Amino acid sequence: TVNAALAALAPGDTLRMQGTFTNRVAFNNRDFGGVQVDASGAVLLQGINIGYTQNIAFTGGVFGRSDINTADWYIVRIDNSSNVSVSGASFQGNGDNHGSGLLVTGSSFVTVRDNQFHGHQTGLQMTLSQDSLVFGNRFTGSTSDGAQLISNSRVILAENSCSGFNPPAGGHPDCIQFFNTGGTLQSQIYVLNNRAVGRMQGIFAGGNPNQVINIDFTIAGNYTEVTYPHGISCYGCINSLMENNIAVSPFGPNHLSIIQYFGGSNNELGYNPIFDFRNVQNPVWPEQIWSYIIPSIAGLVGSVHANRSYNSRMIAQSLGIAEEPVPEPATWVMLLMGFALVGRQLRRQGGPAHVLA
Repeated sequence: TVNAALAALAPGDTLRMQGTFTNRVAFNNRDFGGVQVDASGAVLLQGINIGYTQNIAFTGGVFGRSDINTADWYIVRIDNSSNVSVSGASFQGNGDNHGSGLLVTGSSFVTVRDNQFHGHQTGLQMTLSQDSLVFGNRFTGSTSDGAQLISNSRVILAENSCSGFNPPAGGHPDCIQFFNTGGTLQSQIYVLNNRAVGRMQGIFAGGNPNQVINIDFTIAGNYTEVTYPHGISCYGCINSLMENNIAVSPFGPNHLSIIQYFGGSNNELGYNPIFDFRNVQNPVWPEQIWSYIIPSIAGLVGSVHANRSYNSRMIAQSLGIAEEPVPEPATWVMLLMGFALVGRQLRRQGGPAHVLA
């Protein structure tokens, strides 16, 4: 019946999935032309494959299971696809340091928005992909990283949160980790207004500090209250900005959480307060400093069939305008002109313009 339903779909249709699916479902080798999949009434115990596929959006649903491991390491896989979105879903793992909720690899214009990832080794892994949006997701119960990004470009990660991690002995998980493979550069990455609390590191862009691997990173407005040394660290970064981030070392742990660059060049380090509460009981906790930086790629990345907006609620409230899911280019110009940081952002992005066809 699944295959029959897929065969009957036409561009613009909505496919509603209901009930429990015990076998893995595949959406492969097809341009769906904007099909919407409403999985809010479905439990997909073995997850789904999305491969060599374009123009499809998934909303809601429970993927995976909390009792035993799924057959595939990745509950949902998006391979070599474009304009695909997954939003409002729950990804379930069993907390045994096995498996990942979602893999995105070799893909473009992908949206991962407002999902819950719980009990995985790594919640989300995105590798060798570009022009994507990771927004408003919650990562809990991970034994390793919340979101792990490897060799990507033109990506926004904003308003995600990590808490309740359960690292194994000797483990040092990251809420958000950047890494590179095979010398591939990562570039034009925005990490804004995320929150990490608990037994983890905050935001870690790793690699050899003597090699240029991370170009044009903007890391701002993030709050880390973590028990490991790296509140926010960027290795081998150039032409990057860190400002208005907070690193808090809570009562008890031995490590001081810090905000820093290692190696690299032409970086800016703005106001990034560090609070050492390791020997302080009942401290006055700092408020997160919200960043009003608007990425130059905002409204241009993520699936065209999903909400592409960035901080639309915050911007609407601050400027007294109506919230728009996908602001028009003229609106973004007006917003950019209204913020004091635009001059510095434009100076830092002195390379060739990225043109989306």
